[in-house]
Amino acid sequence: MHERKTNYDAVALPKIIRERDTEYQFYRLLWFERLLHGYPYTAQYIRAEAEIDIPPLVRGEVWAALLGVVGDIEDQYERIDKETPTPTDRQIDVDIPRCHQYCWLLCGAAGHKTLKRLLKAWLLTNPQYVYWQGLDSLTAPFLYLNFCNEARAFACLS
Repeated sequence: MHERKTNYDAVALPKIIRERDTEYQFYRLLWFERLLHGYPYTAQYIRAEAEIDIPPLVRGEVWAALLGVVGDIEDQYERIDKETPTPTDRQIDVDIPRCHQYCWLLCGAAGHKTLKRLLKAWLLTNPQYVYWQGLDSLTAPFLYLNFCNEARAFACLS
């Protein structure tokens, strides 16, 4: 199953060139889609291929696989009450606008709202921890990679 066939040896090229090579990206995308379809049984192959590179279109899914995310993550995430006010809301509301202004996806209102929900969900499922400054910076990469799949972003953080 783990055979690599390409028309040329693009793997030796710098990553910036590989990311702009549409034929290479198409091949890698198909290969990762195949591996992800077999996850979790293909986890070792996903890890091996990720060491080479990960196509931007599937980075969120691949990182979730690398982190061992399995199960019905949508249902688990939906059951968490992320809307009820908590004592940490004020600190989260102060920290979020100050951070991630460099990222067009996270600096807007939708990014702030989603980041707050993720942080609250994580804190509610980890009551042994309190919110600390910088937790939003740990959460941000998972949200960035999974902006359209909040449950997967949460599962990656967890």
